[in-house]
Amino acid sequence: MTETENYLVVANSALVTNVFGTTPYEVWIKSSDSADTIDYINSKLVEEGRVLDSYITLDGELETMSNSPVIQITNGLFTINFLLSVILSVLGFLIFQITETRDRQTSFGIYRAMGISMKEVNRMIFAELSGIFLTGIAAGALSGMLTTVFFINIFATVYMPDKHNIPVEIYVDISDMIRLGVIFLAVFALTVFIIRRIIRNLRVTEVLKLGED
Repeated sequence: MTETENYLVVANSALVTNVFGTTPYEVWIKSSDSADTIDYINSKLVEEGRVLDSYITLDGELETMSNSPVIQITNGLFTINFLLSVILSVLGFLIFQITETRDRQTSFGIYRAMGISMKEVNRMIFAELSGIFLTGIAAGALSGMLTTVFFINIFATVYMPDKHNIPVEIYVDISDMIRLGVIFLAVFALTVFIIRRIIRNLRVTEVLKLGED
């Protein structure tokens, strides 16, 4: 059994070369274009009579990780869960609002019989739906952020056990937020349209008779 101690040294390259000679080492470079950087390094090494043994780029690492089966399966499960959550939320919201509106048919009929205009009724419905909708979005966003903060540590522990020295950061894509906002607006517009159609088709006289009975 042999024991080998490995250390990471950050030092001046010329000083290290003068003391220890030319030995295999790693060079970390920050560049906007990895391909041009690799070509430049190869040209410099050819001039000095040296050979580039291997290189790893950030883009290549990200592509390899994103194409791995584990990440693909995880992304697929997340996408399915998201779609199911959106569908169930939309159906639940529509069913709740339609049921609530039909339960209040008598009240809306009385409002119309008392002389309240359809514009005022629509304004009242819009205010109620906006309050419920914005409250739901705020609660969902808060629970989603808390879940993400707590889940990301588990994700890093399970899927990236060999890279714990670099902390995982949460990245928010603006395009995803825009698409999500479009879905919310579409659901809200659909709900308002359906509720308005239901109220518009109310028969005031029959509703008043139902209230008297």
